[in-house]
Amino acid sequence: MCIVSCALRRQSVSRVLLLATTSVGKADEYRDLLADLPLRLVLPADLGLSLDVEETGATFRENADLKARAYARAAAGRADWTLAEDSGLEVMALGGEPGVYSARWGGTSDYAVKNRMLLERLDGASEAERGCRYVCPVTLVGPRGRERHCPRKVRGRLAREPRGGGGLWLRTRVLRAPPGPHPGPNLSPPPKRDPFRHPRSGRPLF
Repeated sequence: MCIVSCALRRQSVSRVLLLATTSVGKADEYRDLLADLPLRLVLPADLGLSLDVEETGATFRENADLKARAYARAAAGRADWTLAEDSGLEVMALGGEPGVYSARWGGTSDYAVKNRMLLERLDGASEAERGCRYVCPVTLVGPRGRERHCPRKVRGRLAREPRGGGGLWLRTRVLRAPPGPHPGPNLSPPPKRDPFRHPRSGRPLF
């Protein structure tokens, strides 16, 4: 983190960081999280890019790598860095579901419906059986294709009813994180977005 961060701070001209996402909500979060670094954040549309990266990875990390590499190749010469992430919820009692299929799990894109399905599947489960984790690895592709990776996980238990709200990273609002200083996905909104503890943060890469 320190090596890249110091290098960036020595730059007199801002570097261009491409966020490999079409989500304006995610872009806003990253602008907050990386606001003090000499980076100009752009989205694919800003560079005239329209990619459909098939997320065939067996893990969140593999999908993040696929997206970061594809967008880095497409943006060659127009972006200095490319950042991508893949995220979702893993419930231990369900064998890790929804997992990498979180976005399309249950055959719906409605997260309120997904939350209800999760709660129904775990109806009657004990606290010990409600263990889960929110996983969000981040991949950064830099100059000459050099890659850096940041695994991010928030462990907790499924609450017995939806709670919280807020931005897109709070979509799995049935997660109740254990006590601690980090902002968990049940907080709405976090009192302050800590760039080093936020579940989606790629900040340690810089």
